[in-house]
Amino acid sequence: MTLPPRSERLSAQLLASFDVDCGELVPGQRVIARGLTDEGTWPDALGNEPPAEAGGTWQMVSLEYELVPGFTDEQIDAAPWENVPIVDAVYRTDAPLAWSTGGEHGGMASFETPPGQVKAIGQCGPYPLPPEAEQVSFELFAVLDAQGSRVWASSRPVGAVVVDVASGTAHWRPAASKTE
Repeated sequence: MTLPPRSERLSAQLLASFDVDCGELVPGQRVIARGLTDEGTWPDALGNEPPAEAGGTWQMVSLEYELVPGFTDEQIDAAPWENVPIVDAVYRTDAPLAWSTGGEHGGMASFETPPGQVKAIGQCGPYPLPPEAEQVSFELFAVLDAQGSRVWASSRPVGAVVVDVASGTAHWRPAASKTE
């Protein structure tokens, strides 16, 4: 599949820019990971503090993605609230984290579809990026089945976007099949 061009609405605050096709995580929609977004640092200018055990300042990052072909306003208006399509992620890093990033399912995902546009832009995060991290991954889960019903925490990950922090490159690592 030829990847569609990047949306002009993607963040300009990217620490790494890439185009990784993660497949159809939302029925009828491909998830294209587009980059690692700079979410600033903790503590932040608003006085938000990480847990006391974190110590120091932490770079925060999110995985930015697009749903392609995206949704029209009518499709979103017709969907029940609990079926609003998002991508669920578990964040992992090869360096220790000073605090939990949300357990088994991060749940920190959002998306938006600007009026009249057919791409949905979303993010998983923000998450802390340890200074010594060489690799981070975002293990992705489908949240809707083919009928548009929610798939809950018991679902298996479909794969992971693995980001090499130093080079800013990323690749898709599909999850092992159930028969392996």
